[in-house]
This record gives sequence, structure tokens and C-alpha cells, in this order.
Amino acid sequence: MDEALARLETEMVVLARRIENAARRSVTFRQMDRAAYLLARTLDRDGPASVNELARALGLDGSTVTRQVAAMEVRGQATRKAHPDDGRAWVISLTQAGRDEMDAISAVRRQRFGEYTADWAPADLEQFSRLLQRFNTSLATVKPTTATGAAESPPPRPGRGRVEHRQSVLPPRRAR
Repeated sequence: MDEALARLETEMVVLARRIENAARRSVTFRQMDRAAYLLARTLDRDGPASVNELARALGLDGSTVTRQVAAMEVRGQATRKAHPDDGRAWVISLTQAGRDEMDAISAVRRQRFGEYTADWAPADLEQFSRLLQRFNTSLATVKPTTATGAAESPPPRPGRGRVEHRQSVLPPRRAR
């Protein structure tokens, strides 16, 4: 088991490095980076959502999602409207341009994955996909630990012992 975990750890580091290198060299992803792509996939799958709903779905904080949505909005990939039940919140939607860009990236990625696995048996590809999905699910549910194995403390919350100032990247809401 220890040997398998050591191999898994090494292969995950290699995978992360190769993904990062491929992303840096790619012209395909300049119009929609990895963060925007994941937001687009989530909006496409689940429909319009608030920033908080997107943050929960992706395991991010709201300010991160707000910045990503703002960048997508500038590129015409997403829109935001006042929430019908809570005028203080926004509902984010994927635009047709965002969907088209997401679909184009998805097609390129699937083609590349097809090339990477061309000599795999269909059952191996299916098993790998299933195991990777299971691994991703585990990553989303396990609490992070430190290098010593102790559970990490949550980061300090704004207003509790430190002052944190953030300027919104989105323009102010219009008064109703």
C-alpha cells in the first residue's frame, strides 16, 4: 500500500506539472482560462446561479468567484442580473458566446484525451474515468491536513483580529 501511495503521489505531481505546462503553451485557452472554463461548465450543467452558489459548488470563496465572473463578463462569456428574490445578490448566467467558447475548448480537450489514450482498451479508459471521478469526489470531501498529518485550521475570517479591505471588481448595483 505504501508503495502504491508513493507512486500515486509522484504521478499526481507529474500530472499537475504536465497540465500546467500544456496550459501555458496553449492558445486554445487564452479566451477562457481554467477557472472560467470550470465556472462555464458549472453554469451550463446547473443553470444560472448566485456567486455564493457557484462558490459552494466549486469549493471557492465568493471573492474569487466574483473576480472570475467579472473577467468572463468583460469577455462576453457571462452576464449577471439582480437576483429576483434578493436584490443584494446577483444571478450569473452563461452567455451563448461563453457556451460556444466552452464547447470549443471541450472539443479540443476530448480530442487530446483521445490522442493520449488511443492505444487504451475502452474498458481501461472507462475504469480510469470512473476512478478519477471517485478520486475527485474524495478530494472534495476530505479535510486538508498539514505536512504532519494534523487537521489544518481554517484561515482567519475577516473582522476577527485582522482588518481586510477588498474592493469589488464589479461595478456597483443600480438602485431599484
